[in-house]
Amino acid sequence: MAIVNGKMEKQKGVLRDYLWKDAKKNMSFVVKEGKRNSKLAELDYEVLKYDTKQNLSVVKINLHTGRHHPIRVQFSSRMHAIYGDN
Repeated sequence: MAIVNGKMEKQKGVLRDYLWKDAKKNMSFVVKEGKRNSKLAELDYEVLKYDTKQNLSVVKINLHTGRHHPIRVQFSSRMHAIYGDN
């Protein structure tokens, strides 16, 4: 489970993105398919609760692939950063 900023558009869904890891910065990014050394990352999610006062969603997440920070990277690319992340 994770707490993310904002209200998700859909109550349930699957996120499929290609992630690329910058080893020098130890950071991963969502990139277009075909970028050299990128790998497919896939997860499904379900919104369990939304707090209108704090504008936070509690999300249940099931990872399908093992990538570098997939939850953090995929959700933040959709403007739903993990609560507390910069």
